[in-house]
Amino acid sequence: FDDGNVGLHGDLVAGDDIYSCIWDSTSQPVGVYTIDIEATDASANSNLRDFQSGVGFTLTDGTDPSISGVLVSDDPLEFVGTQTISAIVTDAYGIAWVRCYIEDGAPVANFLLYDDGTNGHLAASDNNWTGQWDSSGEPEGSYNVDITARDSNTNEDTLNNGNSFDILDSVDPLITNVQVTPSSGDPTSPG
Repeated sequence: FDDGNVGLHGDLVAGDDIYSCIWDSTSQPVGVYTIDIEATDASANSNLRDFQSGVGFTLTDGTDPSISGVLVSDDPLEFVGTQTISAIVTDAYGIAWVRCYIEDGAPVANFLLYDDGTNGHLAASDNNWTGQWDSSGEPEGSYNVDITARDSNTNEDTLNNGNSFDILDSVDPLITNVQVTPSSGDPTSPG
């Protein structure tokens, strides 16, 4: 366009024989693009200029994945239990992996989360990445959940302290197999 419409077409000055356009690359895949320009005059004569000999550009993805909505299934979590952890993770070019880190001031565990309809959630490919962790052997205390995600173009982001939970031992001890054995000096014992 040679209309001087900067906002719509990117053209600075109308009628200067410099033609401009704006291309929205938002939904285009990452890669190398070449530029071909075709012009047609008022007499319907046209010319195609193929610039494949080096005129072009590379479209890259520099945007990190978005991480939000970190949820834990139980807070507090019983001393020996399974914690289901989920996070909403999105990216325009797709997610390569999502990893959960559990820490209590020091690293405790890390494991992958999945968006495949298993591991504690029902639907696949819904951007809800979920996994499960067995807390067996972990002491009582407070635990933080960090989520790291990498997209298909190796951009990576971490949401630190996305959620937290406590591990408690609230179950009374079980007393079983009690036997009473009388002693010979006990006045209440039979015989």
